[in-house]
Parts: sequence; C-alpha cells; structure tokens
Amino acid sequence: MVTAEQIDDIKKRIADLEGFLSIQEKKEFVAAEELKTQ
Repeated sequence: MVTAEQIDDIKKRIADLEGFLSIQEKKEFVAAEELKTQ
C-alpha cells in the first residue's frame, strides 16, 4: 500500500523533473533564436 506521504514525494520529484526539463528546453530555444538573429 502506498501512503499519501509517498505520493506527495513522487509528485514533488515529477514536478522537479518537469521544471528541469522546461529549463533545458528554454535554454535550447533561446540558443536557437540567437542563432537565427546572427
């Protein structure tokens, strides 16, 4: 049986991963936009 505490921990880890991925995507997007303007 999974406890509510474990579920919260998993949700937090997923949110952290999504935040990390979105930061990576933003960096790549900005880099691509900078290349276009050169």
